[in-house]
Amino acid sequence: MLVFLAADKQRLADLEEAMRSLIAWTSIADEREKLNLDAFQRRQAESKTRELEDTVAARILETWVWALVPGQPDPQNPMLDWSQIRLQGQDPLAVRISRKLVQDEALMTRMGPVRLRLVLDRYLWQATNHIGTRQLWEYLASYLYLPRLRDVTVLIDAIQAGISELVCDHFAYAGGFNTETGRYDGLKLTGGGAVVIDALSVLVKPDIAKAQQATERPPAGPGPGPGPTPGAEPGAAPGPALEALGPDLPRRFFATVEVSPDRAARDMGRIAEEVLQHLTTLPQAKPSVTIEIAAEVPGGVPDTVQRIVTENCQTLKFKTHGFERS
Repeated sequence: MLVFLAADKQRLADLEEAMRSLIAWTSIADEREKLNLDAFQRRQAESKTRELEDTVAARILETWVWALVPGQPDPQNPMLDWSQIRLQGQDPLAVRISRKLVQDEALMTRMGPVRLRLVLDRYLWQATNHIGTRQLWEYLASYLYLPRLRDVTVLIDAIQAGISELVCDHFAYAGGFNTETGRYDGLKLTGGGAVVIDALSVLVKPDIAKAQQATERPPAGPGPGPGPTPGAEPGAAPGPALEALGPDLPRRFFATVEVSPDRAARDMGRIAEEVLQHLTTLPQAKPSVTIEIAAEVPGGVPDTVQRIVTENCQTLKFKTHGFERS
């Protein structure tokens, strides 16, 4: 998780010169009584000290302008690839380097479930049905061929977003794996929920989670048979009169809802749990869900964001997507 901030060699000499002058004038100001300075000389020493303090502060920002970012393009090759990034601006050093790394995707402050699933599929769980959350975090914090996350909350948010979606396409979350029964405890596929990174909780492949969920649902057996039609002989098949006596129930449901972009994962999870789930359990129900996204960006969408959104839309098999200039 380490990145490095290095000084520019030419600027470093100017900084050292200013620092030596600051040390000298600070010494004069501190020893004004011993040096028997008059009022003018004291004011001069104090003024020069303040001036050089500002100079040193400015030159520090001008000197440490190189971010050295280690990477490992090939997991099979231990050789590191160092990116040298020159920083711009007058913000504090930590702010400048963080912002630049985020822009270049060398540091992730947010990660969607699609990106997390791609990492899992490519590197981490090809030969297993699940992976421990603590082990996953240790991998992300240790190996340079994996995304560099700001902190563990980025991983927690990505998992929560994944299990808050309407369908389980990326992964499921479970509180633990029971080795004796071979089943996952507290399995969560959709609807959201709390996520804990610890030694017990795991992420589960979606097909494995769906298979367990299918065995946990009660079988949809036939209900009680209809009684005899009034006026018919016992044992006779029900006739048209039975339909006339049944309730006239609605056969279609529709709804439109607007969700907040800032709380989309939570709101869609609630929709799945509190609305869609009740419809999918009805016999012969065929629900369909369509999500429409529109975003107006007056300042324009950067190229990096265009690329990420387009790739994610393709991965999620969007029927239509695109960016417009007007």
